[in-house]
Amino acid sequence: MAHQPKRSISSTTPTKKPAFPLTADYRVLSSAPPLQDQGAGLLQLPLETTEQVLLQLGLVRKAKLPSNFGPDPGRLTQKFHAQSSTRLCIEIESAHNQAWKVPHSIVPRLPPKHPYVRDPSHPSNYLLDYEVVWKDPNSFAFTVLRKSTGEKLFDTTLLGLTMKDQYLELSTHLLGGTSEGRTANLYGLGENVGPLRRTPGATTTLWARDSPCKPNTNLYGCHPFYMEILPSGSAHGVLLMSSNGMDIVFSPEGDKLTYKVVGGAIELHIFTGPTPQQVIQQYTELIGRPCMIPYYAQGFHMCRWGYDTLKKVKTVVSSFKENSLPLEAIWIDIDYMKDYMCFTFDEERFPANQLAEYVKELHTQNQHLVMILDPGIKVQYRPGLYEPYDEGVSKDLFIKRRITKLEEVEAGSRVREGDLVDFVGKVWPGKTTFPDWFHPETQPYWTKYITRWFHQVPLDGIWIDMNEAASFHDGDCSHIESSEDRPVRISDFAMAEPEDPESEGAEGQLIQPQHQQQPQHKESHTKKANVNSSGNNEESIQPKDVVAFVRLQVENNNGPKPPVVYTDPNEPPYRINNNNEHADLGYRTISPDALHHGGVTEYDVHNLYGHMEAIATYNALRELQPKRKPFILSRSTFPGSGRFACKWNGDNCSTASDMKASIAGFLNFQFFGISMTGADIGGFGGAASEELLIRWHQLGAFYPFMRNHNCRNNPPQEPYLYKRLTEITRSIDHGFPCIGAEADGCPCTISVGTVVRSGILEIYVQSKSKATQSKASQVFAIDAPLDKIPVHLRGGHILPRAGMEPGEIIQTTFQVRKAPIEILVALDDTECAHGEYYHDDDSFAPVDGTLVRFEARPGILFISSFAANGPIDDSRPEEGTPDHGSGLFVPRGGKELRPTWVQSVVVWGIGMDHVAPGRILAGDAKSSSQVESHQVRVSIVDAVGPTTQSLQRRRELRAVPSDEFMVEWNTAKSQLRIQFRKRGGLEVQGNQALEMYWT
Repeated sequence: MAHQPKRSISSTTPTKKPAFPLTADYRVLSSAPPLQDQGAGLLQLPLETTEQVLLQLGLVRKAKLPSNFGPDPGRLTQKFHAQSSTRLCIEIESAHNQAWKVPHSIVPRLPPKHPYVRDPSHPSNYLLDYEVVWKDPNSFAFTVLRKSTGEKLFDTTLLGLTMKDQYLELSTHLLGGTSEGRTANLYGLGENVGPLRRTPGATTTLWARDSPCKPNTNLYGCHPFYMEILPSGSAHGVLLMSSNGMDIVFSPEGDKLTYKVVGGAIELHIFTGPTPQQVIQQYTELIGRPCMIPYYAQGFHMCRWGYDTLKKVKTVVSSFKENSLPLEAIWIDIDYMKDYMCFTFDEERFPANQLAEYVKELHTQNQHLVMILDPGIKVQYRPGLYEPYDEGVSKDLFIKRRITKLEEVEAGSRVREGDLVDFVGKVWPGKTTFPDWFHPETQPYWTKYITRWFHQVPLDGIWIDMNEAASFHDGDCSHIESSEDRPVRISDFAMAEPEDPESEGAEGQLIQPQHQQQPQHKESHTKKANVNSSGNNEESIQPKDVVAFVRLQVENNNGPKPPVVYTDPNEPPYRINNNNEHADLGYRTISPDALHHGGVTEYDVHNLYGHMEAIATYNALRELQPKRKPFILSRSTFPGSGRFACKWNGDNCSTASDMKASIAGFLNFQFFGISMTGADIGGFGGAASEELLIRWHQLGAFYPFMRNHNCRNNPPQEPYLYKRLTEITRSIDHGFPCIGAEADGCPCTISVGTVVRSGILEIYVQSKSKATQSKASQVFAIDAPLDKIPVHLRGGHILPRAGMEPGEIIQTTFQVRKAPIEILVALDDTECAHGEYYHDDDSFAPVDGTLVRFEARPGILFISSFAANGPIDDSRPEEGTPDHGSGLFVPRGGKELRPTWVQSVVVWGIGMDHVAPGRILAGDAKSSSQVESHQVRVSIVDAVGPTTQSLQRRRELRAVPSDEFMVEWNTAKSQLRIQFRKRGGLEVQGNQALEMYWT
């Protein structure tokens, strides 16, 4: 066999089984097609010659768990499917019952662009990057190996497998932590607050919940995807496609990862990389690329819970303009609603007709308005008071609960055991119901009311919040006192102290945070479990009658196997670490035993609620505005949400540690396939000092999504309220010093430093040397005064930015969009670099989307345009494929590509003799400029696509005369700057290319 792996799988695997394993174990009963004997006791799965391998597994050891965990299934089926040369899917489920799986209709598993093709006549042309071997057929012991190196990507040897109805446990050894005292380099797994690199011993809990951004607790979204970077520098990724609640345990030794899931089946996807960038490309190829956003979304956004009148909103916007500060969009929180009811306007504080006129005024100023929309629909038992509720009730569009005893609802009707009634929570307006996204009529319902809402006020985007879904009360609220069924008041909130691990006098603290306060509803309470070491729940609750529930599940099951039926979804035998205290699954959310259309339980689909709302909202905007790119900001997300929505980090606090944590937060979502992310600048809860606001705005300028947002009971933090912040914002110096050597394993093009002590930035740079870390790495201390943003551009990359005129004040992205580009070229130690830049007319129409590619080699820079192919709308994947190389979904280009206007080019890292900086001598009158003996030539040439290996001279269409540009050399920085004199820059037509030589 070609590319035999280096067989080292036994060297880092325990040689004997643990004395008392808690997991069950299974052996291979049969395989179709048969496993292939590779010698040395190894059996190989024949994935290169067959589409999939199906195994039947039989129980050989029961799990040592309490009896309330239920029985172990006697037989399992396991399927291996080689979907591409870099993507493997592994599915495991009971052979007896049909467990819940995330439907493809909700999260499509998109096919690879280059699926694995089997050609028996030429097997060497279609080799997989991986292979799967079974070390011991009498145990659950398979290993996924990187074929070229023998590195283990997923290894279950000696770890067993438990597959009970309400408890699944699957573990893998981590190669990066199995020898020499190392711990694995693990990234991903969220959503929570913590370091970018996962900490050994940490448990990541996935159960979507409404919570302030506290460390070590589960937050709004659920992303069971991780990437491991191995000691060799190669990377791979693993996704467990599951919407059930789970704990993911990273062993204290940093050598093992364990999934503990409270239901469902196992569906693993393994991505072989081998670079971190390729892992993310392969992952988003499966779940969908991030959605294209309107250009304005990249500007500065201002929001505050407390803009409670239209007059206040107007004052804020005008104050930005009066102080010459940028403002792209103003956001309005729940203040605009009548009694906090969705799709309504308070006619005293926000008259709809006046608000609509003001939005039109904003649009004339190239500014925008975004408003919040929660999913909870106010309960109004008397018909005719609130149409969205009346229609939802008449069409059965809300999530249900099953009656377990004789009840009388407030409307006076009596319901009996087994009947289905609407589940009622309590959110901002009081009693609320929740749209059931599984119901086929919910999408047209949602579209109808969004359309009516937009016709009243022409909004530019929607902010969907509280969609975990959040409730201020545990369980059903149908019978709370009528006096409590009212809109929430500020006085209803207790104040909770935020946690700040850096507030205890840590050395180098930037700002000593004051005691901050974060709102938390008084009625919030936690039912904690008293769980002993064996997993027994000493505070048991009697299970409800599930006879009717069983019948409903069976009636709606179309498969050959009966569905799994949970004895009590509210009290699973294993309690995940919800809220970092093993809280009930129904804590501050919809009860797990609530039912969706088709008999689906909230227990199985809770983590999908925000994702499905994002899909419904996206579809509504696409129908309403088919030529515009939707802009949706969501708090709760799931794998695939990036196709429909953007994301912010949630309710953080005004502390230095929260600012620092935001960096790992938005970088994590780049792993998760949601690129447009950011944190509330200045902090949502608490009082921010001016220094913190300055530093946070400087950092926030490099968030993909930049929004200042805070809570109404805290001091306002609009930039114009702070003199020094206003001055610095106007006069900020965007310096881009260059790190020449590329940092190993670092996927970032730009590095924005974190100030570790007042005025000083420390950055860590690892060179390409194979020496030890102490010899190959350095820590640099760099001055970072308040009027500087410490930014570094990674060597080997090219970054375009807007080329604004000196002294020009930027107030909206409309100015940036009209400006030519400045091209920043940071050469690596081989004097090479690359980059790309996409631009279009900001619509969904099939217009001339243009992808501009930059390639630099020693002495030459080449800039060329390509017709970007594939659909902009990744929610319709059948329409096309991503652009080759870039991985972007963009509109198809037409015959005429859009022109690119170049203002200037700055190149760092050129190896040259020392010359007097800025001294220019006369050269060829029409074709070149010289600095001493160094010559620069700029030409417009044929647009023949360059290869990535070499750049050959193209047919020159015209040479740019030397009097049309200026050349400056900076010897100290090894920097070349070429500035085109014409206002608006040099035009490069789409069917042309720009070629620049220096010698």
